[in-house]
Amino acid sequence: MVQLIIKNPHMGPEHQSFSLEAAGSMTVKELKERLTESYPTRPASSAQTLIHGGRVVRDEKKLDEVISKVRSQDGCLLSEV
Repeated sequence: MVQLIIKNPHMGPEHQSFSLEAAGSMTVKELKERLTESYPTRPASSAQTLIHGGRVVRDEKKLDEVISKVRSQDGCLLSEV
């Protein structure tokens, strides 16, 4: 499982950061569908554009392929872009 923080600068302060836990085997398309269900404004998956490391992420990619994990000295997993 990976902990994701979804940031949306176009929303008011109460919705700019949203935390979500997801399986690394989940595709970006599945993540978008989950966001449609759980994000406060319920955006349609077709209206979402997910960007990681300054790049638009394709729907067919698995989260494990998008996010490379690095273990820090204190044991936390960090995202490396």
